[in-house]
Amino acid sequence: MKTPALLMMLFSNLLVIVVSGYYFWRVLTTGAAPDSPEEEDTNYPRGG
Repeated sequence: MKTPALLMMLFSNLLVIVVSGYYFWRVLTTGAAPDSPEEEDTNYPRGG
């Protein structure tokens, strides 16, 4: 393999690893979504 092809392959692999790692880290460090409201709260007031 010639030098330019090797460098391009290494750069491409590193780029994919860095981007994947970045999004993986973002998923791990973001907090959980807030809990959905209780059914009692969403249907209140009842009746007419």
